[in-house]
Amino acid sequence: IISSIFLKRNLKLTKQIREINDMLREQCAQNGFHFMCNDNITRDVLWNDGIHLTDEGTFMFGSNITDFLNNFIFDVI
Repeated sequence: IISSIFLKRNLKLTKQIREINDMLREQCAQNGFHFMCNDNITRDVLWNDGIHLTDEGTFMFGSNITDFLNNFIFDVI
């Protein structure tokens, strides 16, 4: 499982992160890996440093992992 990179407050980095996430998604599809998208984790759940997740953001990331694994398990069965 490959997880997408979270967006940051720095808009210049955001563009690069989106490009990298698109490449990751494509490479996962081509190479048989599963890609976990974190598009629901936005800049408003980052601490003031603009990099690290707040408690709410951490909860959202944990929920993404749980949802992904639950869907993955049901897809395999």
